[in-house]
Amino acid sequence: MRTPRPSVVPILALLVALVFLATACAAKRHQFAVASQTVAASLFAIQDAENAAYAAGKLTSAQHQRFNQELVVALTLGREFNTVVREWQPGAPVPTQLAALRASLFKLSTELLIGLPPDVQIQLQATLNAAYDAVLAVLLAGGK
Repeated sequence: MRTPRPSVVPILALLVALVFLATACAAKRHQFAVASQTVAASLFAIQDAENAAYAAGKLTSAQHQRFNQELVVALTLGREFNTVVREWQPGAPVPTQLAALRASLFKLSTELLIGLPPDVQIQLQATLNAAYDAVLAVLLAGGK
């Protein structure tokens, strides 16, 4: 009498699940890397645009100084964001730096743009939106 062969269905199901999990984690890591690069590029573009507007005489010294004080905070948080996102494992709690950077970018894009010339507002807002969207994408992914 022959012994029945074990079913390969559970083994195949396990392999498919492992491949799916590996692919999902790799996709998250890629999304986090893209967000990290977007935030860094956007923050430097914001700095360049604001400096160009100041050099062109479109901003007062007070506006320039006030904007740069908050931009230094955003750049510091952006550096922390890049470090945290690189080390953040999908499924882990959301790092506090992400919420802090989102709040800093929101402040830059709301109250600090008030009173700036419309062309400067539009240029800075477009770049701020790119950074803000990248942070939101990571937050929405939630590491899940």
